[in-house]
Amino acid sequence: MQLPTTALLLAFFAGASSAGRLVPRTNNGMAAILGAFSDTNCHSEQTDFSQSADGNWGTCTSLGGSSMKIWWLAKGCEILTFNKDRECSTVPSHNIFTLNECINTSDDWSLEVYCILGDKAPRKHGEQN
Repeated sequence: MQLPTTALLLAFFAGASSAGRLVPRTNNGMAAILGAFSDTNCHSEQTDFSQSADGNWGTCTSLGGSSMKIWWLAKGCEILTFNKDRECSTVPSHNIFTLNECINTSDDWSLEVYCILGDKAPRKHGEQN
């Protein structure tokens, strides 16, 4: 069952509002808010793959589905996907930091949220210093 993005965000904020701030410059302690979809067009059977900034980022996560969309990403974070590798042990096939874009991940079997927080954080494409 696919839930509307608004419902997912409302549920997230309702649950996260009681959590303390874990890492500066994150969205209520989140490193990434993203979803995977069963089709390649980001329309069917959405699964939440959001990652918190309290130690879960940097953890290899098996990626289901055939596409992915990132709704929010903490400054200095990117999503690494791994082609036909469930252990995140090879060179990443993609370094993704584009928001609200459907990304075909049909050959990517796992993901890892990678963050560098602080003044040396990499800038997102097009972001000014």
